Amino acid sequence: MSSENRNRGFYAVIVIIAGMLTTHALASVHIYLSNTELYWTLDALREQGYLVIPNGIVMQGLLNPGPACAAALLFTLSIGAALSSFTFAAIWVWVRLFARNKTVLIMLLLVWIGALFLSNSQGMSIIVTCYFLLVPAVTSAVALKVMPEQSVEKARVNKIVHIVSFIAVAVLCISQLGSGIFIDFRDNFFLSNPVGIKMNDFYYKYTLYAAEVIKPIDQKTIKTVSLQEIENESDLLIVKQALNNYNYLTVPQKPSINLRIVGEGNNLIFKNSGREVLRTTIFDFAKNPGSILLEYSAKTDRMAFFRTYIFLSLLSGLPLTVYLVLYSSFRLVSSFLMNSTASAVTAAIICLLIGSALVYTLESNNQGKVGINDLNDALNSERWQTRMAALKVIEKNGLEVSAYSAYENMLSSPQVAERYWLVKALGVSNRPETITDLIAFLDDSHTNVVCMAYLALSKRTDKGYAKQIIPRIEQSDHWYEQFYAYNALMELGWRQKLSN
Repeated sequence: MSSENRNRGFYAVIVIIAGMLTTHALASVHIYLSNTELYWTLDALREQGYLVIPNGIVMQGLLNPGPACAAALLFTLSIGAALSSFTFAAIWVWVRLFARNKTVLIMLLLVWIGALFLSNSQGMSIIVTCYFLLVPAVTSAVALKVMPEQSVEKARVNKIVHIVSFIAVAVLCISQLGSGIFIDFRDNFFLSNPVGIKMNDFYYKYTLYAAEVIKPIDQKTIKTVSLQEIENESDLLIVKQALNNYNYLTVPQKPSINLRIVGEGNNLIFKNSGREVLRTTIFDFAKNPGSILLEYSAKTDRMAFFRTYIFLSLLSGLPLTVYLVLYSSFRLVSSFLMNSTASAVTAAIICLLIGSALVYTLESNNQGKVGINDLNDALNSERWQTRMAALKVIEKNGLEVSAYSAYENMLSSPQVAERYWLVKALGVSNRPETITDLIAFLDDSHTNVVCMAYLALSKRTDKGYAKQIIPRIEQSDHWYEQFYAYNALMELGWRQKLSN
């Protein structure tokens, strides 16, 4: 088969890679700038004697481009995949279905302009604008350059194959949408095999570097606040104590500060980047600081649309990209053995079979809900998926997991997902003797299990457990584990010391 035919089967991959590489370059710079700013913020907090997250071990990596480049893959595989694949799809539709019609082109450009507008609707962000401007521009340019002409006699069949096969795979994906889709996928496809575990570990090692870029202020682990312009000592103490409960820690005023509060009589003026965001009275703030801080966070949040787009990208853009890459790869291989139309049909059938196999595997692992009366048998099942399903029922219904005969064996289960759900079940345990097992899981070999152990420990409501947590935060080399550990401290009633 000719090289021209093989190019027909693989040009989509070239286009999408170009868009994703553009995304990765932008995201690497975006995250590195955020990491650098976070480093100097944490350094200022440490000078004040605070316990910081991430700790000093992880902090050193914030000034290294490596973690930023690795974390950028999370943006590349979400928003990059979506922008690239959607742009390619738009160009394909314009060229193949509408023969480069000018009216359709104008409509597509209006959609693009609308996306640019929405990305800045909550405040101008140059870096976010670059994503929605440069990635579609590069993808479109490459697509128009490498997209081959299609012969008239083959065009109709190939168009139908593309549309029908994609719709079929999309229907399969939509059938699995639900509140627990990401967790189910993680448990069944990532935590069930060595390769998947490594991919899962990569995600949890670097995800917070990327998340820090897009979090609103209220969702950041530690926030910085300047109170130097509150002169009334009693008001200052009230504000400090209220802010401390929400992890707003006072530091000397610096450009990257999250919140600056100015006292003006009985009023408090909340400022961000030199501009007034809201004002309230000292009485109203002391009465309900949480809602006021939440309002402040919402009014300073310029990443809401970007976060939403990332979430939608994971649901639609990434699956579309995977489909296009697989389809193009299979078509390229089959083009050595058959003509253009036959290779297109073959690639579409293989993609449909793969999608069906994934859905079948997910369905078979999740099917057969375990009843409360069947829990003992389910926990003794030879299938770890059945045992995991039983643990979910125990955790959901607040049952005592240690009361079942299989409990001791599950403590040393080699299955990460099973240990994860066992720890979640221990979070609702009422037996004091299970605390020893729960604390042992704080030193588990897998991050997901450790994080759930911190979450479960926080539900025990004993402030004394803080002594088990603080040393682990200081010695840990994993930001995600520190994040869960710090939140557990807060749930147990521990607070940072008030600065002078």
